[in-house]
Formats: sequence, structure tokens, C-alpha cells
Amino acid sequence: MKHITPLSPLRQRNGTGAQDAVPYSYMTKSLGYPPESVLFCSSVLNLSELLGLRPDLSKLKKIVYFHENQLVYPVQHIKERDIQFAYNQITTRWEFDKAPDDFFQVMLRLKQDKFQFRLSVLGETYTDVPDIFKRAKDELREEIINFGYLDSKDDYVKALSSSHVVVSTAKHEFFGVSVLEAVYCGCFPLVPDRLVYPEIYPLDSLYADLDELYKKLKQFCLQPSLAIGMRAKFDIDFERFSKDVLMPKYMEVLEVNKN
Repeated sequence: MKHITPLSPLRQRNGTGAQDAVPYSYMTKSLGYPPESVLFCSSVLNLSELLGLRPDLSKLKKIVYFHENQLVYPVQHIKERDIQFAYNQITTRWEFDKAPDDFFQVMLRLKQDKFQFRLSVLGETYTDVPDIFKRAKDELREEIINFGYLDSKDDYVKALSSSHVVVSTAKHEFFGVSVLEAVYCGCFPLVPDRLVYPEIYPLDSLYADLDELYKKLKQFCLQPSLAIGMRAKFDIDFERFSKDVLMPKYMEVLEVNKN
């Protein structure tokens, strides 16, 4: 039986996740589920706290999924670092780590230099919205065709499929699902030559700094067909990221269905 914590601010879920999970873990017994053999959780959960509340779970094999590493997570000011997040990971968000200032700096430079382009900025808006979003939404209003969260998956796929290029300026990324989704829908990726990106994308997709990103985007603005042609020649095995390929590997690691 799996338990998904209620939708609430991330810091709140982090602080109360272990307590929230306790009644659900007891529920598996009352509903007649077979005994658990593996405890699989996200690093947002304080695993040591959960085991303190439920010592009977200590005998289970424990696997923690680190969706991000709070020990190296970039913050604007050191006082903003959430030590509880990092502590959880020792003991076991378009957000700042995606560097929106860098991205919009390049886009505003392209407009200032009078290059023509259309822009979709897709994603949910949280409580703390960086100031650059307000500035960009105003100064790039003639270029923007989508800005913010799209209500339906179909609209999201349509926006990706109608685009030529997807850009990442992330400073912290473990995989980059959104970029891969855009590439799957036909976009050519421009991603930093760091983090996980060199493991997935070819050299033509990588840039060393913002100046190189600007130059690559400038070429695409001058010759949109160039991005289309490069994407057509793009060779990436999407199947290796599918559930049909990955699920058996996860099952093997988790030792599920083994006697």
C-alpha cells in the first residue's frame, strides 16, 4: 500500500511527514495487506523520525529516493537554507535552483538586440515568485504566448509540440523531466554543460556559459529552420527512460516479488 501526503507547502510536509505517515502504515495491517518487506520513501520524509515512531519498521529494507540534494541546493542567501531538509537526508521547485534570472537575462538581451522570437514559460507559480518573472512578463509581453501553469495535459503537450527549442539554466538538477518531455515533443534542447545533462544530451545541445547560450539562441532566431533541422537529426533513445525498461530495474533493486 502506498501513501501520498496531502498537498501542502513543502516545508510543512517536510516537518510533519513522519507523523502523517504513521496512521497509514498501521492501516495496511488492518486492511489485510501482506507484510511489507521494503520501505520506499522520498528524502523529504524524516526517515529516522518515522522509525522512532514505528520501530517495528526498522527490520524492513529501506530505500530513499533523493529527488534533490539539499546539502548543495543553491540558495540566494545562506539564512534561507533549510537545515531540516539537509538533516533528513543525512539521517536516513521554476524556483531559484532553475536560475530564472539567468534565463530571462538572455531573453531580454535577445529582445534588446532586436531579434524576433516567441516564448512559452510553463510551470506552476508558488508563493514566492522571483521579481524577474514580473519584469519579464511585462518587458516580453509581445513575445510571450504562454506564461504559467496550463490547466490540461493536452494544452501542455500542444505548447511543447509547437515550440522549436527548450532551454534549461538549472544550477541544480538530478534528471530534468521537463526538458526531456519537451525534447520528446520535438524541441531541440539547449542545456548547461553540467549536472546530469551531458549524460543525456549531445555536445550540440550543451553550452558553457550564458554568452554561448545567447549566441546559440541568436542563430536560431535568425534561422528558425536550423533548430528544426538539428532536432530532426537528434538521436536519443527515449525508450530507455520508459517504465517498461525502468520498472524491472527498480523491482530488482527493491527485491520485490523475490522469495
